[in-house]
Amino acid sequence: MKSIRRINGYLDLDNYLSKNQVQESYIDYQYWITIDNEEYYFKLTKYPYAELLAYELATFLGFNATCYDLAIYEENKGVISKSYRHFGCNYISGNRILRDYIRFQKNVQISKEMGLIDNDYLAPRSLNNLEIIWQAIENRYKDTSLTINMKEIMDNIINQFIFYILAAQNDGMPHNWELEESPTKVSVVPIFDNEMCFRVKGGKYPANRLSTNFNDEGTSNYEILEEFLKVSSSEFIELFLEKFNLLSIDVFLQLIAKVEDKIGCEMPKDIKESYIHVFLFNIKQIELVLNKLGIASGRKF
Repeated sequence: MKSIRRINGYLDLDNYLSKNQVQESYIDYQYWITIDNEEYYFKLTKYPYAELLAYELATFLGFNATCYDLAIYEENKGVISKSYRHFGCNYISGNRILRDYIRFQKNVQISKEMGLIDNDYLAPRSLNNLEIIWQAIENRYKDTSLTINMKEIMDNIINQFIFYILAAQNDGMPHNWELEESPTKVSVVPIFDNEMCFRVKGGKYPANRLSTNFNDEGTSNYEILEEFLKVSSSEFIELFLEKFNLLSIDVFLQLIAKVEDKIGCEMPKDIKESYIHVFLFNIKQIELVLNKLGIASGRKF
């Protein structure tokens, strides 16, 4: 999209697109748009720079994530990303997987009494934990001909969990992870929807919603991380430490610079300072968790 001009860092889609290139608007300010015969997704957001910065962080850490750019469409500021969807594949949200697991594999009335069903459409956030996710995915595909590599699938979801902790994610909802069903196999789509990263919720701690067990609902990222490290094998503890030890303030400033180079202008000063503050706060809180558990991070920064 290099031919699209920018206004204060934002791609000017209004000037570039004709109306017939907009394929569908299914929620206010969310559109599927065709650019150069490729499908893109535009959404309005209050925190557009977070999407770009989260992509740079995920890429630096070696995680597969959706790439975003700033854009203006119908005079609304937001972000645009190339669709990760492939022709001939089916896409199933984590929300649907968890909802179906509870509604159709458990007694519905008992589940309602236990508070496991919020309504007929949304899976409760308390189900969005690694243990139940494993069970729900395994159950969904137990009688299908699709190739299911549960270790590979769960490794990718755990990668997303680790990324959420390191990016101070506040929005790890069940609809923010998704599976791709190709004609032969099932895989996890790239990490997406990261506008709530690098923010301290309620003035104190980020509160992720992808967790480790049923009782994690409403707890902070650091309580969730502590539980994860307590119950994880050495493989995942070492993976977390490997990614955590890559981070430093110098690295984070370089990632911000990459975003600014991409959009061709500086990020607003107050937003940049806020992200730096949350990054340093997040590092400190993670170090406190590691110290509490007696885990040596090996950090040299």
